[in-house]
Amino acid sequence: MNRNSIAQTSALLVAFIAAGTIATAFAQRPGHNPMTLMDRDKNGSVSLKELRDFRSEITGETFARWDVDGSGELEQEELMSAVREILAKQAKKDDP
Repeated sequence: MNRNSIAQTSALLVAFIAAGTIATAFAQRPGHNPMTLMDRDKNGSVSLKELRDFRSEITGETFARWDVDGSGELEQEELMSAVREILAKQAKKDDP
Protein backbone atom coordinates (compact mmCIF):
# COMPACT_ATOMS: atom_id res chain seq x y z
CA MET A 1 0.00 0.00 0.00
CA ASN A 2 1.49 3.37 -0.96
CA ARG A 3 1.38 6.52 1.16
CA ASN A 4 -1.52 7.97 -0.82
CA SER A 5 -3.58 4.80 -0.30
CA ILE A 6 -2.74 4.79 3.40
CA ALA A 7 -3.74 8.45 3.70
CA GLN A 8 -7.00 7.82 1.84
CA THR A 9 -7.80 4.77 3.96
CA SER A 10 -6.94 6.67 7.15
CA ALA A 11 -9.19 9.54 6.10
CA LEU A 12 -11.98 7.09 5.37
CA LEU A 13 -11.60 5.42 8.77
CA VAL A 14 -11.70 8.78 10.53
CA ALA A 15 -14.81 9.72 8.56
CA PHE A 16 -16.38 6.36 9.37
CA ILE A 17 -15.77 6.69 13.07
CA ALA A 18 -16.73 10.35 13.22
CA ALA A 19 -19.88 9.92 11.15
CA GLY A 20 -20.97 6.80 12.95
CA THR A 21 -22.45 5.29 9.80
CA ILE A 22 -21.18 2.91 7.20
CA ALA A 23 -23.17 4.72 4.54
CA THR A 24 -21.34 8.00 4.97
CA ALA A 25 -17.89 6.47 5.10
CA PHE A 26 -18.24 4.20 2.10
CA ALA A 27 -20.06 6.82 0.06
CA GLN A 28 -16.94 8.97 0.31
CA ARG A 29 -14.69 6.20 -1.04
CA PRO A 30 -16.91 3.82 -3.03
CA GLY A 31 -13.93 1.86 -4.36
CA HIS A 32 -13.05 0.58 -0.90
CA ASN A 33 -14.31 -2.76 0.26
CA PRO A 34 -15.53 -3.07 3.87
CA MET A 35 -13.48 -6.26 4.26
CA THR A 36 -10.29 -4.45 3.23
CA LEU A 37 -10.95 -1.74 5.80
CA MET A 38 -12.14 -3.87 8.71
CA ASP A 39 -9.94 -6.95 8.41
CA ARG A 40 -7.09 -5.56 10.49
CA ASP A 41 -5.19 -8.85 10.80
CA LYS A 42 -5.63 -9.54 7.06
CA ASN A 43 -6.84 -13.11 7.57
CA GLY A 44 -9.73 -12.74 5.12
CA SER A 45 -12.47 -12.40 7.72
CA VAL A 46 -13.68 -9.94 10.36
CA SER A 47 -13.91 -10.83 14.03
CA LEU A 48 -16.32 -9.27 16.51
CA LYS A 49 -13.43 -7.23 17.91
CA GLU A 50 -12.48 -5.93 14.47
CA LEU A 51 -16.11 -5.03 13.73
CA ARG A 52 -16.49 -3.30 17.10
CA ASP A 53 -13.48 -1.13 16.24
CA PHE A 54 -15.82 0.43 13.68
CA ARG A 55 -19.23 0.01 15.29
CA SER A 56 -18.86 -0.32 19.05
CA GLU A 57 -22.59 -0.88 19.56
CA ILE A 58 -22.56 -4.25 17.73
CA THR A 59 -23.55 -6.93 20.22
CA GLY A 60 -22.33 -10.49 20.33
CA GLU A 61 -25.88 -11.61 19.62
CA THR A 62 -26.09 -9.49 16.46
CA PHE A 63 -22.67 -10.67 15.34
CA ALA A 64 -23.68 -14.31 15.88
CA ARG A 65 -26.79 -13.78 13.73
CA TRP A 66 -24.60 -12.44 10.91
CA ASP A 67 -22.08 -15.29 11.36
CA VAL A 68 -24.30 -17.81 9.60
CA ASP A 69 -21.61 -20.49 9.33
CA GLY A 70 -20.80 -20.21 13.05
CA SER A 71 -17.07 -19.76 12.44
CA GLY A 72 -16.72 -16.85 14.86
CA GLU A 73 -15.64 -14.61 11.98
CA LEU A 74 -17.53 -12.83 9.20
CA GLU A 75 -16.35 -13.85 5.76
CA GLN A 76 -16.91 -11.56 2.77
CA GLU A 77 -20.50 -12.63 2.04
CA GLU A 78 -21.51 -12.49 5.71
CA LEU A 79 -19.90 -9.07 6.16
CA MET A 80 -21.62 -7.66 3.09
CA SER A 81 -24.96 -8.95 4.38
CA ALA A 82 -24.27 -7.22 7.71
CA VAL A 83 -23.31 -3.99 5.93
CA ARG A 84 -26.51 -4.10 3.87
CA GLU A 85 -28.55 -4.56 7.05
CA ILE A 86 -26.80 -1.66 8.79
CA LEU A 87 -27.29 0.55 5.73
CA ALA A 88 -31.00 -0.33 5.53
CA LYS A 89 -31.49 0.50 9.22
CA GLN A 90 -29.56 3.75 8.79
CA ALA A 91 -31.68 4.70 5.78
CA LYS A 92 -34.86 4.17 7.82
CA LYS A 93 -33.47 6.43 10.57
CA ASP A 94 -32.54 9.09 8.03
CA ASP A 95 -35.98 9.06 6.37
CA PRO A 96 -38.05 12.08 7.40
